[in-house]
Amino acid sequence: MRIGSTGGAATPVEIIEQAKRAEADGFASLWYANIVTGDPLAPMAVAGRETSAIELGTAVLQTYPCHPLLQANRAASAAATMGRPGLTIGIGPSHEPMVRDVYGMSYDRPGRSTEEYIRILTAPAR
Repeated sequence: MRIGSTGGAATPVEIIEQAKRAEADGFASLWYANIVTGDPLAPMAVAGRETSAIELGTAVLQTYPCHPLLQANRAASAAATMGRPGLTIGIGPSHEPMVRDVYGMSYDRPGRSTEEYIRILTAPAR
């Protein structure tokens, strides 16, 4: 059985230290939410260099505020920085109040929007 944990660190240094501890404690994975850390990818990439096997993942990177090509480049850069396998990104639309009230965007078809976003995100390079 693989057991993972939710990361609650709020700074890059805390994320790195938490990943090292979680790996030492035998956890298979550690997951960070966008809302807890701001943008978790950069510190997760460094944490990946400081660990050897633990899977590091994002609970959900929001689709609405980030263009899918930018998101793909961010994820590819983080994976390359880690220098090893083990980065997983979760993608989702976020919550309606956040999208409508904070970003000022329509939330009429979040499923369709997310499906299109993932198609673009995972399209083969040309």
